Amino acid sequence: MIRPIHSLLTGLALLVLAFFPGSPAEAAGIEGAQVIEIRVLPEAAVYGESYQLGDIAELDGFDIDLIQKLATVEVGKSPLPGRSQRVTKSQIESRLNGLIHPDQYQLLVPKTALVSRASIKISGSQLKEIISEEITKQFKDFKEVNVTLVSRIDDQFVPKGKASYRIARIGQPVKAGGVGSWAVGLEVDTKLFKKLVVRAKVEVIDEVVVAKDDIPKGKTIEEADLVTVEKDVSKLPQNYQSSSELVVGQQAKRQISQNESVRVSLVEEPIVLEKGQPVRLVYQNDKIYLSNIAIALRSGKKGEVVPVRTVDGKKTVYARIVDSEQVEVAL
Repeated sequence: MIRPIHSLLTGLALLVLAFFPGSPAEAAGIEGAQVIEIRVLPEAAVYGESYQLGDIAELDGFDIDLIQKLATVEVGKSPLPGRSQRVTKSQIESRLNGLIHPDQYQLLVPKTALVSRASIKISGSQLKEIISEEITKQFKDFKEVNVTLVSRIDDQFVPKGKASYRIARIGQPVKAGGVGSWAVGLEVDTKLFKKLVVRAKVEVIDEVVVAKDDIPKGKTIEEADLVTVEKDVSKLPQNYQSSSELVVGQQAKRQISQNESVRVSLVEEPIVLEKGQPVRLVYQNDKIYLSNIAIALRSGKKGEVVPVRTVDGKKTVYARIVDSEQVEVAL
């Protein structure tokens, strides 16, 4: 009778080993351990670049230390803000593999479990308004600015936080306004999240000095020759004038047509000293002042250096033109 009982016990031992491949001590430990229940939520919102098991599931059990450890297990990368993605049972099981024995937990996953990235939605119309306002601020020195966005602006989703914007024109424009590309940086908590490129047409209205009537070539321009009007300066050369101060008293290099903007490049200093004209020649420094009468040997404009010959000594010197009556030599 002893041999059959021994054989029966041996068979039972082999049966136990078949179900529990580990040592008898390990099998006894698993059997005595409390099972942790992991209930994955049908929908979960996450905030960071990746999400953990505790972000998408409820964990119940008596082993608090193990529950806390499992809650920090990284399950996957978070979807983009405003997007969702499915999480599967096999995905979670692969993350738990090696950390906990399958018999120590019960994983409950709904038919469809979705993980969404918590985000702030910035509507296309709202973003359009923000971009237009920021571009307008960059032309604050002008009388009026009208911004038309040419590009389509879609809704944007950014992570939760303090949203801000950086907007700068791309390239080096040669004149104010016009059609151009703008870089739009979407920032969250001062960190760049996304960069957009938009096309915008900027109409910049400013006061422009124009010719009241045709101004002939060589004419010295007077205040009566000019009038100030409002124009879109994005369509004008960059050196237009909004004040007549720099052009009154100047001489037209060519004919300036009626209503044409009078620019510095179209005018020049007039000839104030003609060749053969008598002029006062002044020598001076901090301690001495001398003057003489001389004859201009070349015509010139104010500020130019021309040769003159003294009447008495017949000596030729070079002097800077002060005005139509005086030239000066600095000693």
